[in-house]
Amino acid sequence: MKQKVRLFGALFISLLTLQSQVSKKKSQEELNNILGGNEAKAVNDQVFADDVIVQGSICVGFDCVNGENFGSDTERLKENNLRIHFNDTSNSGSFPTNDWRIVANETINGGDSFLAFEDSDAGTYPFKVQSGAGNNALFVKRGEGNIGFGTSNPVVELHAVDGNSPALRLEQDGSAGFQPQTWDLAGNEVNFFIRDVTNGSKLPFRIFPNSPDKAFEIGPSGVTIKNVSLIQPTAPSDLRLKEEIKPLNDMTSLLMQLYPKSYYFKKEFIKSNGFPSGLQYGLVAQEVEKILPTIVGVYSDNDLKRNYKSLNYSAFVPLLIQGFKEQQATINAQNEKIKELEKGLASYASLESRIRDLEGSKNSATTNNAKR
Repeated sequence: MKQKVRLFGALFISLLTLQSQVSKKKSQEELNNILGGNEAKAVNDQVFADDVIVQGSICVGFDCVNGENFGSDTERLKENNLRIHFNDTSNSGSFPTNDWRIVANETINGGDSFLAFEDSDAGTYPFKVQSGAGNNALFVKRGEGNIGFGTSNPVVELHAVDGNSPALRLEQDGSAGFQPQTWDLAGNEVNFFIRDVTNGSKLPFRIFPNSPDKAFEIGPSGVTIKNVSLIQPTAPSDLRLKEEIKPLNDMTSLLMQLYPKSYYFKKEFIKSNGFPSGLQYGLVAQEVEKILPTIVGVYSDNDLKRNYKSLNYSAFVPLLIQGFKEQQATINAQNEKIKELEKGLASYASLESRIRDLEGSKNSATTNNAKR
């Protein structure tokens, strides 16, 4: 009896072992069929038809190793080409289908190191951060969503911090068919300024620190300037900067050829260019150009893609000064002539008085002789 029990036990264990081997072979065959073939593979993809939960860290990439030290990382991508691809397979209706990638570094030798979002369909990088970018190069603050450049505490919507002249550059690059032009809006301990980068980095507009309150205002009635003595815009005028210096002459006759006008700007330009709507006083550029062509410039209207003539009104200042001096010299010369004439008239009056006195004496003597 004992021998029969031992024989039955051995047979039962053999059946279990055989069933296990058959199940393993069947599972591998089913997996191979899913993968598209019945041949055994050295490395097989694993397909999970349910959620996968990893209670620990995960490493993805050819360079992940057994016993990977994750530190504080929950997920790690580890190899020499790192990409996360968002492949949208929508193919019906008007569902969005654009593909995106998170890209780390270029794949070529000597390429750029960066982290970027790629618009995979367009092949562009709308957002890119290069390696070595400074601390807080771009910072979005919680709550109000203020954006900081170089600061972790932006106190306004856009807050830029730099050790030397923080600036905002506005560059029209010509890609839309308009003439390239670059402006900088910047400030430092010397002044706040607008810089015309394209034309020699000139500073057509400056505000100095500690300028008075409401020194310059633009309102419905136009421009108001207060405390002008504290506003210090200047232009280079040192003698050492100049050559071929010549005095101005006969500016009076030149100025007499200019005819100031009153006018209104056309409504379409008031709306599109922000020109003032009230009564204006000035000169017509085409008329001035015939007499003083060097002070006539060009005003470009980018919206209408047209150029209009403009005037450098500040250039009239030395002309007016010389014209005033010439007019004053004429007045002074006329005053001297008037004085000489007045002296002559005084002499004639004195002579006339003497003549009357002599005639009176003669008439008196004649009368006395007649009475005798």
